[in-house]
Amino acid sequence: MKKNFYIILICILTSVFSKAQTTWEKLFSNTSTDVFRCVIESPAGGYAIAGYTADSTVSDTDAYVVRINTIGDTLWTYRQNIGLSKKDLFYKIINTSDGGFAMCGYTNSITGLSDDVLITKINSSGQFMWTKTWGGSGKDRAQDIIQLADNSYAIVGYTTSPPAQYYDAFLYRINSVGDSLLLKRYGSAAYDDANAIRALANGGFILGGQSSNGANGFDQYLIRTNDSGDTLWTRKFGTTGTDNIESIALGNNGFYLTGGTNGAGVGGDDGYLVKTDTSGNVLFAKTFGGSAPDDFHRVELTSDGGLILSGTTSSTGPLNPNMWLLRTNAAGDSLWSKAFGGNNHDHGYSAQETSDGGFIIAGHSGSFGFNGEEAYVVKTDMNGNVINHLTYIVPFALTSPTTTTCGGPGIQIKILIRNFGDDSVPNVPAQVVISGGLSQTINGTYNGTFHAQDADTLIFSTPINTTGGGTYTFTITTLNANDVIPARNSLVVTITLDGNTGAPVIPDVPRCGPGNVTLNATTTGNVYWFTSPSGGSPVASGLSYTTPSLTINTVYYAQTGLNCPSARTAVTAQINQIPAAPITSNSFTCGPGTVTLTASSTDPINWYDSGSILVGSGTSFTTPIISANTTYFAQADNGNCQSSLSSANADFHIAPNVSVGPDTSIEIGMNYTMTASPSFIDYLWTNTQTTQQIFVTQPSNYCVTVTDGNGCTATDCANVTFYVGTNDLNKNNLFVVYPNPAIDKLSFVLNQSSDNTLINLIDLSGKSIITKTIKNNSPGYFGSLSLSGISQGIYFIKIIQDEKSFTEKIIIQ
Repeated sequence: MKKNFYIILICILTSVFSKAQTTWEKLFSNTSTDVFRCVIESPAGGYAIAGYTADSTVSDTDAYVVRINTIGDTLWTYRQNIGLSKKDLFYKIINTSDGGFAMCGYTNSITGLSDDVLITKINSSGQFMWTKTWGGSGKDRAQDIIQLADNSYAIVGYTTSPPAQYYDAFLYRINSVGDSLLLKRYGSAAYDDANAIRALANGGFILGGQSSNGANGFDQYLIRTNDSGDTLWTRKFGTTGTDNIESIALGNNGFYLTGGTNGAGVGGDDGYLVKTDTSGNVLFAKTFGGSAPDDFHRVELTSDGGLILSGTTSSTGPLNPNMWLLRTNAAGDSLWSKAFGGNNHDHGYSAQETSDGGFIIAGHSGSFGFNGEEAYVVKTDMNGNVINHLTYIVPFALTSPTTTTCGGPGIQIKILIRNFGDDSVPNVPAQVVISGGLSQTINGTYNGTFHAQDADTLIFSTPINTTGGGTYTFTITTLNANDVIPARNSLVVTITLDGNTGAPVIPDVPRCGPGNVTLNATTTGNVYWFTSPSGGSPVASGLSYTTPSLTINTVYYAQTGLNCPSARTAVTAQINQIPAAPITSNSFTCGPGTVTLTASSTDPINWYDSGSILVGSGTSFTTPIISANTTYFAQADNGNCQSSLSSANADFHIAPNVSVGPDTSIEIGMNYTMTASPSFIDYLWTNTQTTQQIFVTQPSNYCVTVTDGNGCTATDCANVTFYVGTNDLNKNNLFVVYPNPAIDKLSFVLNQSSDNTLINLIDLSGKSIITKTIKNNSPGYFGSLSLSGISQGIYFIKIIQDEKSFTEKIIIQ
């Protein structure tokens, strides 16, 4: 009864402690390969994990450190890519005495041709402190690092750089700031390397690796040195196959060595654990695994004196490799074995006991996504169990709508979601944000339990309207907690949908003369253009289409949508005839005036000024008054097209000026010559003569019309009268008339006495204007005639005295 009580108590305590231990799984996933090679617990709490990431190109990796808290949340990351930005990798990370971290690995970013040892120191916040590289023309890689009591560092690895004969193991010592202290090489002309180092309490170091051993193949290789790296002894041991040491743990009375072997064991490749005494003598050797390949990469002591071994197994769990955690007692007897991962390649590299009594293991996995290798960390309880498994549910594909879906008012969104994690999740929420053709956010939930490794369809109940068609971007996100860093729970899909907005509206487009015609459609969808009313392949797409060069009317057809076509709309590209340009005639004006221009065409005519402003229409056009040469343009318009412009000149000429002299009176019987101005082309007198001069033989009003070289005419006239001639007596002996020309009054003096004197003023036609009779005048008689009311011109004064008469020409002004 007492025994049963203790058993029950132990079970209760175990259960209590197990529940107090945090368990989880985390996936670290960028865009390419991500691998963790080493995990350690930090004295400040939480964990630091080192490895590499290749999220830029396949040939470019960054050395990578992630600092997480006790539940796996990221505190900070550190990335390093130096020199030529080639490969940079960390293999090991350790806590340093100042609370920071030191890492070792290799880089080929310095020369781009060979690997060089890479050692980096960062502080507790992940900030860079210093980097040390070392190497030659060959391969030089650091596999393990430790910090010593004086804060210096000891690093081991292998080198092929001269003077190495082939592969040599090395021990490299640097001080606390990376300055070199010593370098020792170990090995022969065969293969030798060092993968692990531990400092010994009695001074010096123990190094472990692999070495060629003649007929025994590759054996585990153990080297004991003093503080200066001088060899005290070496040991090679193993099976007849290939054996190696990947890690060393210091026991109370010897060394635990772990790695892999393909010699003794069940599956050919097995995890290999060897215990030696402090002199390197083998105390026991054990293999672990099954019929498939298995190996160990690290061994650590546990708080109870046992061991925790980590590596990769293909004999436990799914067929492909899994991360492997194996617990033994101090004698190497297996207590339990756990595998982590899925149905793809999963590799474990590093594990250790945690301060809460559980364990943490790191490596990489290809089982939980579609992104190649992803860094993978598992935190277990004291028995290697995980209660809170990896949750990793992602939208995997958009299944509705697709590019073959016709636009419509009630389209439902459907997505394929996959559970890549290890846990079943109830009621998975998701969200779709739509942009582009729509701006809308829709939420939905996968109702029920979504089992691990399952895939299923989530249908969003709210439909979307894609009637207009167009390009849509769907950003799909699962909203449950995902144990992936950074979060990889979104999918972005862009598709183009054909709308269903009905046939496009397209007006016929005329063109004057042969050439290209641009047709334009009005619709909200995608338009496709055809040369036939049905069938055939589209010749173009888009709201507009420019035809080839056409010479005749041509019909095209357009529809909205291709997979979901509307009826086709016919549209005619009209090729209209261009009318011939009108035939015009020029005209002119002599002096300022209007000009009438004419044009002929079989089509209506429009008239334009030089500024292309319409000023008239018809076959003739009368200009405004012009005072300079002006050009107008006539254009034929058949109602569809216009001809080219024909010019018509309205010319301005200065009007000619002609003179034939003043009015003239000549004595009857005398000849008189009238002369017009010279230099004209044509002369035409009222008496039909056409010479510049004419002879006048009878009284009349004579006019001449002249024409100059521009075709302009002018007219001038003069009146010619005849008078009766005087007698032979000198008129000055009879009378004196003055002034001549006269204006208001004409005075006269009679020089001879007379009983009866008749004074008569006669115009050119012979009409008497004024008559005055003087009786019994004596010599020197003075008299006058008033000219008031008499028109200007040529007159004759006639005096008759004693049957004698005399006539005098008088000009009245």
